[in-house]
Amino acid sequence: MILEVYAADPTFGTPTGSALATTTTANGGYYFFYLPAGDYVLNVPATNFASGKPLSGLYSSGSTVGTRNGVDPDNDVDKDDNGYNAINPALTGVTTAAFTLTVGGEPTGEVDLNPNGTDILAADNSSNLTVDLGFFAGAPTAITLAYVRGWWLDGQVTVEWETVSELNTLGFDLYRLMGDGQRVLVNKDLVPALNAEKGGTYRVSEALGRPSAPVQYILVEHETTGRRIEYGPFNVLAAAPAQVTSVRMVSGAMVMEFTGEPGVDYVIETTDDLINGPWESAGRFRSDSSGKVLYHQSLTGSEPVRFYRALRP
Repeated sequence: MILEVYAADPTFGTPTGSALATTTTANGGYYFFYLPAGDYVLNVPATNFASGKPLSGLYSSGSTVGTRNGVDPDNDVDKDDNGYNAINPALTGVTTAAFTLTVGGEPTGEVDLNPNGTDILAADNSSNLTVDLGFFAGAPTAITLAYVRGWWLDGQVTVEWETVSELNTLGFDLYRLMGDGQRVLVNKDLVPALNAEKGGTYRVSEALGRPSAPVQYILVEHETTGRRIEYGPFNVLAAAPAQVTSVRMVSGAMVMEFTGEPGVDYVIETTDDLINGPWESAGRFRSDSSGKVLYHQSLTGSEPVRFYRALRP
């Protein structure tokens, strides 16, 4: 099994940059040596969860799939699970929250496996052997999320999420996560679930100045059984969508021109249901130096009415 350690983003506590170190373990014990004092995140890459790999079919233990276990890796408690219980670890992997390593301020007396499988006693107060992860064959969640994303337009951030399945879902709450960890409820009333077998598309908007960095949101599902399940946090790049500036017919094809930011990627999506979706990707395109994106769609003359949009991925 492969593990990685990253420097932690100072704002969101998420992995940043490239892995500072990588180690491989056959028995679950691991070490990262000679790390300077600072903030770090431990990552179990998604490749460990692929078919035939050591963690295939497993989820982070200790909570419902898609939620944070609530165990802070900085609590210095040994043999607890500090991992985030990802919805699809084969896609995202599993990470811890950020933890801080200090010189002379770390716990002593932990008993853990060293890389050759024998127990050792850590007496060094500048090492921390309490950052642990556990995995088990978890049950599926009541919903399966396809994506969570957003955009900024006319002084509002709109967050959109799509489910591909729902079970016993009553509705949703959306929270914006502040820098100090506090949550702000975005929706005034519970967002009612569509309870569609194939899921549905949901949107919530809030008045907010144009963000200069990704905004973090947490999605809470309320079940008819009274259970609450948290998903996230999600980093939402709330950039302005590209605007349609012209539509014309050229040799039997519709040519749509979008104008947005220059030299960035946009995903053009289309749907025949503007309210409920789902939105399907028609491709990823990079805008030119003037911010323009051209999209060509061949037409036969019998197509249903469709809607288009261009969002930052």
